[in-house]
Amino acid sequence: EVDDGNRGRSIGVLENLALQGRFAQPALHRLATVLDALDYNIPVPLWNLASRSEQPQTGYLPATGMLSAMKKASEERHIAATALYALLTISPQGPPATHLLGLGETIRALKRAGLEKDARRLGFETLFGDWPRASGR
Repeated sequence: EVDDGNRGRSIGVLENLALQGRFAQPALHRLATVLDALDYNIPVPLWNLASRSEQPQTGYLPATGMLSAMKKASEERHIAATALYALLTISPQGPPATHLLGLGETIRALKRAGLEKDARRLGFETLFGDWPRASGR
């Protein structure tokens, strides 16, 4: 794992954007899920903001047993099996359409199996569409 000492440094900026209302509630929940799965320390105000609304219970979930099989494969560092389970866990409509439980578990499994770059890429793909954009001035 690469840690150049800057990991998490920009969370304060992210927290400010969230507190300014720049994220819709479902996006806040996805943000908290992704950051938690990537082992970032999430500021309490950001957690509180996300928890003010009910966590979405919708989204694609794989067949029963798939998440536990993915976890086991990742714990045993079976990279190919973990990657295959991850592909089957993410919604065919993309990461944002994936149930938060499956999304978080997939990111954790990829990291655990040694596929951190892929875990981060998945997190980015999940969040990018919801990311606040600067207004043209």
